[in-house]
Amino acid sequence: MRTLVVAAVVLAAAVSLRAEEPESTPAKKPDFSRAAILRIVVNDNPPAPTPFVQLGFGEVRVQAKGVRLLLKYLPFLMPFRGSVPGTTSVLPNPFELTQTSIALPAGMWNRDRAKELARIESELKGD
Repeated sequence: MRTLVVAAVVLAAAVSLRAEEPESTPAKKPDFSRAAILRIVVNDNPPAPTPFVQLGFGEVRVQAKGVRLLLKYLPFLMPFRGSVPGTTSVLPNPFELTQTSIALPAGMWNRDRAKELARIESELKGD
């Protein structure tokens, strides 16, 4: 019963809102003349051609027949670890790379935890 009342109220509101809209003017007929179609289709301003060689800061871009070549001659980025001569025999240390402290053995962690819990309990008993 409740949903029926809500549906009737919504329907009445929609009908009243539709009745308040002004009458729309009839749409103009589309123009299919040759001049109108050419105005849409033809591009009067073609894009400017890109030069064969473009010089940038630290780079040279070459565009030829289906080839795009980017030559960078300045070292913008640090070399990857292991790519520098002399460090290829050294394996990367994941803890050092992610700047993570080395995990403690289980026994040390438990001892430190027990000490901290004992300190907290002694402070609570002292209050």
